[in-house]
Parts: sequence; structure tokens; C-alpha cells
Amino acid sequence: MGFSLADWISLQLAVLLAASLVRATPLGRTDSGAQLERGWARQIRLMHLYMEGNSKHLQMNPDGHIDSSNSQNYYTLLEIKAVEPGHVVIKGVRTGRYLCMDTEGSIFGSMTYCADDCNFKEEQLPTFYNVYHSPRHKKVLSLSLEKRPFIPNRELPPLSTFLPLEDQLPTTTHSRRNPEREANDTDPFGMRSGQQASPKLSRTGRG
Repeated sequence: MGFSLADWISLQLAVLLAASLVRATPLGRTDSGAQLERGWARQIRLMHLYMEGNSKHLQMNPDGHIDSSNSQNYYTLLEIKAVEPGHVVIKGVRTGRYLCMDTEGSIFGSMTYCADDCNFKEEQLPTFYNVYHSPRHKKVLSLSLEKRPFIPNRELPPLSTFLPLEDQLPTTTHSRRNPEREANDTDPFGMRSGQQASPKLSRTGRG
């Protein structure tokens, strides 16, 4: 069966139509809390980590102390960014501090990013709560004094399972971010060359 000029033209039109539809179709969002900021072309989740066990939200204070709050506020708002599949960095939006862990499993907020201390493996449990544990220090992120390694299907320490909740705060830039750091905040996670190496971080959060 011959292939006529009319058939060839119809085929070309079909190809052009398909290409235009692909360009016009927006990319699906896999995370309803994802935000694209400053042209990074990467997803950043703006979330509050709600703790199972005390019904409070993890809170990162200006001095680096980590505690909890009964309700969402600008110190419980966190940027959660993937640095590799299944591994994330967590940063306080208001304070600009990274959520980090020391060798004993204690957590603190630091102004300096260090991959060994500030990267966490994010695991989703069957309950749909998340657990975060340090690949370097082999401990579960927890607000309790009890520190344990993460072992699948084993009991977790108290205050170590978190439900990421979408931000319900007013979307005012001045309110969300600390204006003192905004001018130099071109790399919120400190991932660019020359910033990954850091001195050993102290529990007090002083960078």
C-alpha cells in the first residue's frame, strides 16, 4: 500500500499537534506542599512537623534551641529540601538555622551547614508519620532525652515521629523570614561550593 503525499502531510501535522500538547501540559506536582523559590527549579517543602505523642510542632528558636509549640508559628515553619533520594536538610525559615545532630544524638539549630550533622534520612512509617535519622550518627531525631538508632520495625524513642503539615500562616515575606538575613540569603541551604565544609558544630548551635 503506497504512502501518499496527503498521508505524509497528515502525519507531520499529527506530530506537531502532539508536541504542542506536551509543551502546554503543566508538570504534575507530587507534593502539595512543594514551593519553587528563587528559580532553583527544585522543590522545597514549606512544612510544620507535628509530633506524635505530645500534639505539638517542632520549633527552632533563634538561639538554636529546639523545642515545641502548641500551634503553628513562624519558628515552627521549616524548609525541607531533598539533597539526594530519601535524604533531606531541614532549615528554620525564620531563623535561617539548620536542624542538626551531634554525636550523642542531641539536636540543635546551627547557622552553619555540615552534611555529616545536618543531613537526615526521611522514612515514612505505615502510620503515615515520618521518622528522620542521621546516616552519620546513627540516631533517630527526637525531642526526648532518650536516643536510639533507627532499626526498622523496632520501637522508636518518644517524640520522634512527625507528620508534615502544610503551612497555614499568612504568606507575608516580612513575617516568614528574618529581614536581617534576607539580603544575603541567596543560597538558603548553603549547598554551593566552599560552604559545605564547616567546623565541628556544638550543641548550643553556635556556628
